[in-house]
Amino acid sequence: MDLSYFNEFDDINAINEEDEINYHQTASVEDDFMSSDDDYYSTDDDNTAFGKVDIMAEHNLRDFPQVENIDQSIQVPDVTDIDQYLVIAGKSYWIPYVPNDLKPIINHKYPSDDAIEDMYRRYACATSFDVRKSTNKKKRGMVYMKYLLCNKEGFPNTSLVDTLDPKTSKIKRRVDTSRTGCKARIRFKIFLGTTNWLLYEFEEKHNHPLIPRDHMLFSRHHRQLDDTQKSFILTMSTQNIGATIAHWMYTSILGGYNFVGGLIDDFKNYRRDINCFIGGSDAQMLVDKLNNRKENVKNFSFEYRVENKQLNALFWADETSKINYKEFGDVVSFDATFRTNRYHMVFVPFTGIDNHKRCVTFGAGLLSREDTDSYIWLLKSFLKAFGKQPLLVLSDQDPAMKKAIETVFPQSIHRLCMWHITSKLPLKVSLNIVNNPEFPKKFNFLIWNSRLEVDDFVVGWKSLLNEYKLTNNKWLDDMHGLRHFWIPAFFKHVPLPGLMRTTSRSESENSAFHQNTHYGSTLVHFMISFEAVMEKQRFTQSSFDFKTNDKHSKMRTPFEIERNASIFYTRTVFRQVQNEMYLSMVSCTQISISTFDDVDECLVKEFIHYIPSNANASQLDPEVENDDQWDIPIRESTYKVTHNKSAHTFTCPCMKFEQFGFLCRHIFTVMKTYNITEIPSKYLLRRWQKDIIPTYNNHTKLKEYLDEIKQLEAKFLSNFTTHEKGNKNKEFEKTLGVTIPTSVDIQNSGEICNKGSGTKKRMKSSREVTTEKSKGSRCSYCRNGNDHD
Repeated sequence: MDLSYFNEFDDINAINEEDEINYHQTASVEDDFMSSDDDYYSTDDDNTAFGKVDIMAEHNLRDFPQVENIDQSIQVPDVTDIDQYLVIAGKSYWIPYVPNDLKPIINHKYPSDDAIEDMYRRYACATSFDVRKSTNKKKRGMVYMKYLLCNKEGFPNTSLVDTLDPKTSKIKRRVDTSRTGCKARIRFKIFLGTTNWLLYEFEEKHNHPLIPRDHMLFSRHHRQLDDTQKSFILTMSTQNIGATIAHWMYTSILGGYNFVGGLIDDFKNYRRDINCFIGGSDAQMLVDKLNNRKENVKNFSFEYRVENKQLNALFWADETSKINYKEFGDVVSFDATFRTNRYHMVFVPFTGIDNHKRCVTFGAGLLSREDTDSYIWLLKSFLKAFGKQPLLVLSDQDPAMKKAIETVFPQSIHRLCMWHITSKLPLKVSLNIVNNPEFPKKFNFLIWNSRLEVDDFVVGWKSLLNEYKLTNNKWLDDMHGLRHFWIPAFFKHVPLPGLMRTTSRSESENSAFHQNTHYGSTLVHFMISFEAVMEKQRFTQSSFDFKTNDKHSKMRTPFEIERNASIFYTRTVFRQVQNEMYLSMVSCTQISISTFDDVDECLVKEFIHYIPSNANASQLDPEVENDDQWDIPIRESTYKVTHNKSAHTFTCPCMKFEQFGFLCRHIFTVMKTYNITEIPSKYLLRRWQKDIIPTYNNHTKLKEYLDEIKQLEAKFLSNFTTHEKGNKNKEFEKTLGVTIPTSVDIQNSGEICNKGSGTKKRMKSSREVTTEKSKGSRCSYCRNGNDHD
């Protein structure tokens, strides 16, 4: 084969075209250097100025089997059995010793330039030195020659920089250098008209000691992060775990630093590179990603709004969220939370309760401002995605939310969060009253007890204010004026008002999102973290489904109706139904029955239950296990349960079924009299049923879906050319699931200040005002301001 490739290219020199030199920029802390061969690289190949020690020019140094001291005046240092040490013309050289099958072979043909690079990097790894890319030579836009060098090639840039000179814009960094002018390298060229490459030069001796084996983990070769490590860093970031702790965890998993590859700085740099990749295209990338999902994913909803070319608002919901809303969307809570992204956009998730009484997210939004217009847009987007209004909407006392709910959800009933109201009580009432152990018990019993009628609440409220002399308390008067929006007695006509009386569900979800998000997150990274939280939530839902079907509750009564109820209800709801059945046996008794036409009126007496002695202001969350911890009779009560035998209906004045969706102990007491063994179907709400959310077990469709994924992956890899091998942008696109936008039409939101709005006009309580006035130094004698002698 004729290898006179350069002679053919020499004829091209007559065209007077200059060589195009493409220098590969490599990540290194010693970027500030000038190669000793820069002049050579910019000239023709037959330049004789190549600075190579030519005393052994006609010999291959690997033919020397042992150490030879050419200059006897130079003392030979201690060497290992691995490397050969030479002294040539007063200069020290090191020749790595490796098996011949690992050494580059001059005049050997390789199928591609990547094959040569992989071969040389394996050789460098085996011989303990680092490799970096250098010059590529081009003719007519085609690369025909490449270099791979020892990382210590070249010398540091010693040119002086005058930082006082206004013409000097370069900032001089004080860094150490590892450049020694090493000449170890390989050079290879392409065969004309083919994809084969020829390795035509190999210099193996180094002018510096090689890296000790124990220190190879610090070399650039070993510090390259593989796909597993990069995926681990990104996965940890979705759990709000930084690069440092991620490196510690990865080290512990693998069993030591020697097995990790990258250092802590490399983990940090990868996170930095991702943020730099996103940069100013953050909003555009997220919008493009969600738009693409809307076009390709069934039943995915996405809306956004742009003002002044800046992203102003977002809303999104997927198919699973819509299925959940269809079954559990009767009561919805939404609350804004902060510090989830670097642009201070407000995060607003919509939360409900599933059939296991766990939180379920229906959708979410991001808003630049917390004003009425923004909330109206968000609720309209929500209504467009789900198609129907919820029966009950729960929120805090934000006036912008209140107005938006009245505008967009006119058919929904708006309820204020009881916790947000009651938590202000210690600031609005004197400490002497708050610290009185009887007052919190009476106050909580009065406002949380859903069994109270409106008249009972009004009488109890007046009695409480008179007893503790609070009739002139303005805040309590204001809250009494809003009683129709938060007191349970005023919601008895609303279906299932007892499911949520506080926004604690939203607060719980906000806490879960805060665990996975960070105030410095980009929008792209925030969305990845959001999806991780949703995956965890849905996994928890599936685990409860499994436990419901796999385990059986222990029966507490001898009645058949309890066993039949356990077949229908989920485990969590059944325990509450089971408790009602148990109390019907131990706390209730039927004392009489009267019949009028086809209707029986049964009187059921319930014995007194005392208010817990340890009840205090902190026991304000009725949402967790016992929804009715305050729903206890104020006296030994008698309930008139009505049974329509023809319609087979039961009604009870305690309205347990209307509030919580399952029958009360009084009706179960009457059912025992009629020997009813199954709960009538009209009292079995679908929202509490087992397996209400469908699971897809169609293995045929699943196999078709996986085959389609494999085909798309093969198509993607076929278009992924070798020129993209080292392209970080392509790697980041694949990792983050985004694409670099061709044009940025949507700018990132500017820094926004929502919380408090910066007006400083918030009304302060008298206690806050007194506390602020009391700050500062005081005279130890008169206890007044220390502004006198």
